[in-house]
Amino acid sequence: MAEDLNDYRLEQAEARIVSLASEVHSLRAEMVKMKEDEDARERSQLKWGVSALGAAVITLASVIWAYRGEIFR
Repeated sequence: MAEDLNDYRLEQAEARIVSLASEVHSLRAEMVKMKEDEDARERSQLKWGVSALGAAVITLASVIWAYRGEIFR
């Protein structure tokens, strides 16, 4: 009787370990996907920021070029 109970508990513990290992694996995969998504979002924001900064520099350069005669008298 006690041996059957120990066998049952052992089987349940093994099943729980397998279940938890599977859950850990899926959570790791989800974490990797979230990290990749975050990296992609950061790259997108960086590209947008560089583009905005480039547009501002070109606008400033064109204004300076247009008024170069008056600026450098």
